Amino acid sequence: MRIADRWARFDAALPSLGLPGVALAPGVSDAALEEFETATQLHLPVGVRQWFQGHDGQTSNKAGLAAGFYFVSLSEAQKLMTDWATTLTKLGTGVKDLDRACRSHPPKAIQRKYSTPAWLPLARDSEGNCVGVDLNPGPAGSSGQVINFGRDEEDKYVLFPSAAGLLEWLTAELEAGHIALDIEDGVVRHIAGRLVSAIIDSQGVD
Repeated sequence: MRIADRWARFDAALPSLGLPGVALAPGVSDAALEEFETATQLHLPVGVRQWFQGHDGQTSNKAGLAAGFYFVSLSEAQKLMTDWATTLTKLGTGVKDLDRACRSHPPKAIQRKYSTPAWLPLARDSEGNCVGVDLNPGPAGSSGQVINFGRDEEDKYVLFPSAAGLLEWLTAELEAGHIALDIEDGVVRHIAGRLVSAIIDSQGVD
């Protein structure tokens, strides 16, 4: 199934959340993708290009539509990547201690790094953590795999082989009613808890 078809299914299921005024934004142009690739010196897999061509983030940060995480736009993803690069520069050699604290699941699939310039956010929370595409994996990984990374993500997992897998999971979970709006606090969440934990539990990720 194409990314566009997965987006169509997600769009059809989105009204079930009952969130007026919060929607997904229209997709980006080919020109915007080419500008991003030039600026970041990254080559985006076809599935990632189709992800942003389908929807370029969400129209409001009132609630995170990705089971509590917010879909990020291409420009926001670039800004987050720039911010991480700035943080690494400020940390200097101090980042080595942070790198040593990081763990890859499975072993060697993800670089044991606090951050790298080739981790592209697709969704983020409000605490500096992301789920996104790894374009510079470890020796046992594959380019384009979806991982968790960010300020609180010392344990990094290969969550899906590609962005298509992430969108398929989100769509299926939304259709099944496993992603819902908490009426009391106005927060969208997965019934199993935080997004990354819900994926790990449901997928049997090691």
